[in-house]
Amino acid sequence: MHILTDCIRKCIITLTRIILKLQFKIEVSGEENIPLQASGTLIIANHSSYLDVFVIGRAFSQNVLNMRWVISKTNYNIWSLKWFYWVYRVIVVNGTVEKARKAIKENKWVVIFPEGAARWCGNKNNIESNRKSRGTAAIALSTGASIIPVYIKGADQVLPPDSFTLKPQFTINVTIGKPFSFTPVNQEKIEESLLDKTTQEIFGRINALNT
Repeated sequence: MHILTDCIRKCIITLTRIILKLQFKIEVSGEENIPLQASGTLIIANHSSYLDVFVIGRAFSQNVLNMRWVISKTNYNIWSLKWFYWVYRVIVVNGTVEKARKAIKENKWVVIFPEGAARWCGNKNNIESNRKSRGTAAIALSTGASIIPVYIKGADQVLPPDSFTLKPQFTINVTIGKPFSFTPVNQEKIEESLLDKTTQEIFGRINALNT
C-alpha cells in the first residue's frame, strides 16, 4: 500500500511538473550544491508566491518524495488544497520543532520558508512570521543538520500574490547555495539571543543568493 501511495504521489508530481514547464520557464543554478546522500536536510528559502512550493519541487525533483513541507495552520485548513497537502506531505505549524527534528532524524528533507507569507501579505502575520523565523533557527541549532539556502526570483511576477492568473512571459530563477550548518546546541531551551543571531544568519544566507 505504501509503495502504491508513493507511485500515485510521484505520478501527480510529475504531471504537475510537466504542466508547469509548459506554462512558464524555470532556470535553476547551483544544482551541484544538492547533496547526493539522502541524509536529513533543512531547505530554507524566501517566499513571494504560491508557486514557490512547485518551484522548489522542480529544483529538487530527485528528492521531492522525501520532502516534508512546513505550513501554517491557516493554509492547512483550506479544503481546496487538501489534495496538495496529501501529495506534498506537510508539517503543520504546531510543535514544529519537534516534528521537524523527528523528520530530519528519519533522513527527510524539511522545507521551510522562514519569513512565512508576511512579506507579501502586508505584514499582517508579522507575529507568526517571527515565530516561524525563530522556529527555523531552533530546528537548525537543535539538529545541526545540513542546511541548503535557496533564493527564488521572479515567481511573484509569474503569479503575483494578489492574483491567480499566470503571466508566463516572465522567467523564474532559482539559485541553490552551498550547504552549511550550525554547531548543535544540546539545550532544552535555546537562548533567545542565540535564536535571533541564528535567524539573521539564515536570512543573510538566503539573501546573499539574490544576485
